[in-house]
Amino acid sequence: MSNVTLEEFTEKFANELEIDTETLIKNDLSEIDQFDSMGKINISLLIEDLFEFQIEYDDLDSAKTITAVYEICIKG
Repeated sequence: MSNVTLEEFTEKFANELEIDTETLIKNDLSEIDQFDSMGKINISLLIEDLFEFQIEYDDLDSAKTITAVYEICIKG
């Protein structure tokens, strides 16, 4: 199990997409333009680095919020 907190994950996720954390927290991922196919690739690499597992694209694509992605990651 990873020691990455939701707050740390949110900050790194936002930095990877080059958006502010408030935008990430307040919006569904589908509403964030930067969370496109290239953004999802970059986030999957971030997740692999932080949580040491490869997230399934379908899981990443179906997650509605940053919290939902985090929950998938901690269950890894």
